Amino acid sequence: MEDIMRLRQELEEITQENARLETENLAIKGFLSRSGVDTDGGDDVAMMASHRHMERRLADAGGSLNADHRTEVAQDELKDLQQRLAGTATDHAGAVDLITAMIRDAEAGIKDAEKESWEFNRDVVVRGESRRTGRVDSAVVARWMEARNKGLASTLDKLQLRNTTLGRELRKAERASARRDEGSEQLHDIDFHQLKIENAQYLAKIKERNAQLLQLKMSTGKTMQVLAAKKQKLAELTSRCKRLKADIASRTATMERLRAENQRVGGELVKDTKRADRLGVAVDESEDLPGVHDYVSLRAEHADLAKELSSWLRKVDIAEMAARKAAARATVAQRAVAAATPGAVSIMAAQSGSTVVGPAAAMAAAASGASVAVGPAGGKSGLRAMKRTGGAAAARPAQSVLRGRR
Repeated sequence: MEDIMRLRQELEEITQENARLETENLAIKGFLSRSGVDTDGGDDVAMMASHRHMERRLADAGGSLNADHRTEVAQDELKDLQQRLAGTATDHAGAVDLITAMIRDAEAGIKDAEKESWEFNRDVVVRGESRRTGRVDSAVVARWMEARNKGLASTLDKLQLRNTTLGRELRKAERASARRDEGSEQLHDIDFHQLKIENAQYLAKIKERNAQLLQLKMSTGKTMQVLAAKKQKLAELTSRCKRLKADIASRTATMERLRAENQRVGGELVKDTKRADRLGVAVDESEDLPGVHDYVSLRAEHADLAKELSSWLRKVDIAEMAARKAAARATVAQRAVAAATPGAVSIMAAQSGSTVVGPAAAMAAAASGASVAVGPAGGKSGLRAMKRTGGAAAARPAQSVLRGRR
């Protein structure tokens, strides 16, 4: 049982080794085929040479491929896979472009068909229907088909012209490609050396231009900073200029207003000057008028006299009120006495030492402090006469003084 298990294990190991060797053989076969050796038996000499080459490499490696050989084969196989993948991607991209073009062409055809269907429905089905029969007239259909054929013919001519132009451009590109291929075949080692020198020169120039570009970018950054500062300063100066303009406008308006005010004041000054001249002439003509000090003193005396007059008038009012009250009491007493005895009035007057007098005598007696009985008649008229005489008497001294000074 153990032998069977061991044999199975060895069989599995041998099977795995064979699979690995088959994989290596396929990789080596691909490597040899890419190296230009026909591995299908077409060239026996090449096969024998390749086998001898591989046997020699195996002999050098001790009878099997070492890690370097396997790495070389694996790298070559990886490059081949990458190339095939790139070719497949290119083929797929071309197929995708072709399918995209076909889809676009189909979409354009569908749009054209829909447009033609809509135009046919509009021009033939709707407009070409006969009102009498309810059917489409064949002449309308014929005209529409002729117009469509003409449009297709013009489109065909345009496409043929474009096809001719594209063919001409294609032939021109093929000739240019052929000339480039012929020129590349004529290149030698010295040409490649010259191209390397020119490439180095161009690289140096590119490096120099990059340095110059970096310098220009730095200077451009500084210039942009300066430009931003100048723009800010310009904005500040612009705002200041606007403020100054507004200030100038306001001051100009003020100046115009002051000029008008000055002209008005000048006119008033001229008028006042003329008026002062006229007043000066009038003053010169009236030499007999009193002076300023005399006028002021006379006005002061007049004010004092007016105050004294008002004081006397208040006193007169008070005396009048007292006289009225006394007259009222006397009248009441006289009426009472007259009602009692007819001769009692003279007796009471004699006993009290009072006398019935007129208004002027009553005012004089009141001024002296004597007891006066004012008669019932003529009291108000006498007071008014006293006011008139007192006012005239108070005004006469001022007039006499003024005449004396003149």
